[in-house]
Amino acid sequence: MKWAECVRAHGVPNFPEANSQGAVNLAGLNVNSPQFLAALQACQSLVVAAPPDQAAQIVKRAEAVAQCMRKHGVPNFPDPNSHGTIVLPGNVDPNSAQFQAATQACRTYMAAAQR
Repeated sequence: MKWAECVRAHGVPNFPEANSQGAVNLAGLNVNSPQFLAALQACQSLVVAAPPDQAAQIVKRAEAVAQCMRKHGVPNFPDPNSHGTIVLPGNVDPNSAQFQAATQACRTYMAAAQR
């Protein structure tokens, strides 16, 4: 909760709360904007790491999301980092029709990743 409050205080007012497993749904946020990236950097010290057994599950679920998105027409969709976080590069447009269609096709994987 403190992390989300910090990100909002650093210029991302619509940053959501984490769910009960600590996952944050970033849909609708411009995760590549300088303001968003600066807020994440400023609040990095407040990120709480998941226990090792949960961390592996988080990464595995995020990898499934990435594979699904690539399979459904977003070839540059990145793999998650070692914490299961996916940061979209500048060459992936989350507002494109192709990205939106892939998001719909992969929604079951995304829902699983948020648990």
